[in-house]
Amino acid sequence: NGTWMIERDPLNAGRDELWFERGPGPDAAAASVPGLIQQTFPGYHGLAWYWTTFRLPEAPAPYERCLLRFEAVDYMAQVWVNGVYAGGHEGGETPFELDVTDAVRGLPAGAEHRLVVRVLNPIDEPIDGIILAKTPHRNKGVDYRIGWSFNRGGIVAPVTLAVLPAVRVLDVFVQPDATTGVLDLAITVRNDSQQTPLRCDLAVTVEPASGGDAVAMQ
Repeated sequence: NGTWMIERDPLNAGRDELWFERGPGPDAAAASVPGLIQQTFPGYHGLAWYWTTFRLPEAPAPYERCLLRFEAVDYMAQVWVNGVYAGGHEGGETPFELDVTDAVRGLPAGAEHRLVVRVLNPIDEPIDGIILAKTPHRNKGVDYRIGWSFNRGGIVAPVTLAVLPAVRVLDVFVQPDATTGVLDLAITVRNDSQQTPLRCDLAVTVEPASGGDAVAMQ
């Protein structure tokens, strides 16, 4: 999070011209992330490219993965790290996570890594086959009118980079039964190591809301 650089791409030329392999162009300007395209370029809607750099204090170990998480990009994102395509996501209000380990591995600790994000903020004319009217947009409108919301776009929520073990808990879903006091746990574990299958132990502690003793399970 912080100050990135942003550049408009009204002709949809950025991918063909390999903007993801270069830094910001002469028409780029500073932009806040999280933030909106329109904070930097008022009245502009369509395609925009974001650039920033980051450093890793230590190179990821063989058993670690580097995960880039976007809390929300409105509306569609494509992401490159060090010129390597990391993936994309469609949907302006949902988080997504990309594994960028291979893109950052091989560079020494403290080296500068370049992160580039292409953002599609839909309009009434198709861009890559996408138009505003055919996306989940509530009451967004390019031409604002009473009762409508502004057609905003951009990297609208925080961006984080985490270095995590290859074997990790992805999700925990707890379903209590008030009549029996039984808790059903659904725990999703991901294994990105080279060893499959892999044995692991899970430890869970359930603490009551008030009073009583905690219960530990394995």
